[in-house]
Amino acid sequence: MQVGYEGCHECGSCRIGCPYQNIKWEYPKGGHGIVFRLA
Repeated sequence: MQVGYEGCHECGSCRIGCPYQNIKWEYPKGGHGIVFRLA
C-alpha cells in the first residue's frame, strides 16, 4: 500500500486503510499544514 500526501486534508482517515495499524499519522505542529481559503 502506498499513501501519498498529495491531496491530504489532514483528517487522519488514512490510518483506517491499514488493518495492521502500520500508518503513523499525527497532526502537524501549529502554523504548518494545509490552509483553507475562500475563493
